[in-house]
Amino acid sequence: MAVRTIEQAFTHARQGERFAQLLTWFEQIPPPARSGVAAARLHLRLLGNTPGEPQLEQTARAYAGDPITAPVAHAFLAWTLVQRDHLQAGLKSADAALQAEGALTPFDLALALRARGMAGQRLGRRGWEADYQRAAQLSEGRVRGITLMEYGSLLLFTDGHARGMEALGEATLALRGDDLEAWAHSSKGYAHLHHAELDDAQTAFETGIVLGERFRPHSQSGLAAVLRARGEWDRAETLYHQAIALAERQGHAERERQSRRGLGHTARMRGQPLRAIEWLSQAVVTVPADRESGTSWVNVDLAAAHVSLPRVDAERVLDLLARTGPLFGEDADRAVIVQAELARRQGRLAEAAARLRPLNPRMLWVREEAMALPELFGLLEGPRPEPLPRQDRVRVEVRAAGYGEVRLNDRLLAMPLLPLVTLVALLDAGGTLDAESLAAAVRDGQARDRRQAAQRATRAVKQLRDALGWPGSVTHHAGRYALDAGVDWAYDILNLRRAGTPTETFLRGVHAFPWVMEREQALMLGEDQL
Repeated sequence: MAVRTIEQAFTHARQGERFAQLLTWFEQIPPPARSGVAAARLHLRLLGNTPGEPQLEQTARAYAGDPITAPVAHAFLAWTLVQRDHLQAGLKSADAALQAEGALTPFDLALALRARGMAGQRLGRRGWEADYQRAAQLSEGRVRGITLMEYGSLLLFTDGHARGMEALGEATLALRGDDLEAWAHSSKGYAHLHHAELDDAQTAFETGIVLGERFRPHSQSGLAAVLRARGEWDRAETLYHQAIALAERQGHAERERQSRRGLGHTARMRGQPLRAIEWLSQAVVTVPADRESGTSWVNVDLAAAHVSLPRVDAERVLDLLARTGPLFGEDADRAVIVQAELARRQGRLAEAAARLRPLNPRMLWVREEAMALPELFGLLEGPRPEPLPRQDRVRVEVRAAGYGEVRLNDRLLAMPLLPLVTLVALLDAGGTLDAESLAAAVRDGQARDRRQAAQRATRAVKQLRDALGWPGSVTHHAGRYALDAGVDWAYDILNLRRAGTPTETFLRGVHAFPWVMEREQALMLGEDQL
């Protein structure tokens, strides 16, 4: 009865916390009362839907040792092994499950097909799409949404981008209100990112970030890639650091690896190959399976960093390329680019150019590499990858005449009142303020002693740094706060003051800060003072 009650509750669960709660209740049931195939399936599904998938592989292996539960267990084992890049082992378990198809429910069968399809796509095997299409037909509701999400994401690494977006669109609808909705938006973000549709990608990743914490590192890494493509290096690196920290707390080594890899790739794109090697060397050993095998797809990025050094160790580059494991999509293209650059560095120019020709010049990673390796891509005759829309310097435009508004590189920033007033106060003072003056500008009329006022100013600056996107946006030294001198700051009030034009309104609607009201009166009277 208890197992049946939990099973009924499982069908209505949508959030990771709820699945974790049901798992706790299930594992409190005495073992004799939770034996049999149905109970084993429920146990494995609870483990698979709980964030972090605690003990899923070990539990599936235990159930696989019992002939009664083995077919179901092999379906789950196949799925989790493929998720952890153990592709051949995953295929073996999937085949074991599918050989006992008559003992599987539609869900079990679809899960085994999904595992075989995912492994097949990564290994370049034919028939992987048919596996996913059949799995989708066997599924409904939330499970169908997950199946389509996986299928659509995998299609993005092939020539089927349009079909991938179709699958992702349907999956997003099926997962609305679910814990997995953030994953759906993040996957759509990567679809746009691959084609350098940066605005659409940014919107999708930002949506994924705010929808929930479970998949936030995935979205943060995607948004960081958008910022990197725009040349917003510091903001990109800050997001990668945030993603690493959250993935570590979640115990999700694969996402931690992805974010460390992103940091290394960003360093290489900004012309810092030694920093890239440092981060990529960490990414290569982040996942235990990579560390144990000595093989990782991140080795292709490490090879790219080594081939970018002033003096190339060709033997090291080739060794790294030999230890990548199967590559597909962006990573496979990067291996080609590394081989081409090595050929160029060794004087084999015709070979280098020939290796580049089959690459799709519209893909983001090809355009990034063309900007990082201009001498290599300069060997191409005819059309070359278009440069990405990068700005030499970050530009922040602040409007305080009327309603407050902040734009960073032409995109509107969401900024709460406290950091907004902090930014305006700093700009109004020419970009720098002593701590006491800043504390006075951000006070809200509530009684505070000097220490509390200083703490409020410190909190305001932290919120401003978070809103702008990188720690160095506001520095503190010798009792003074200063805006990053490497940024182009544009402040409308300054232009009005230079023209001798009185300001009619100042931060309209901001009434909780006495400094704002006082400053508005001074500006209306044409007084040029704080």
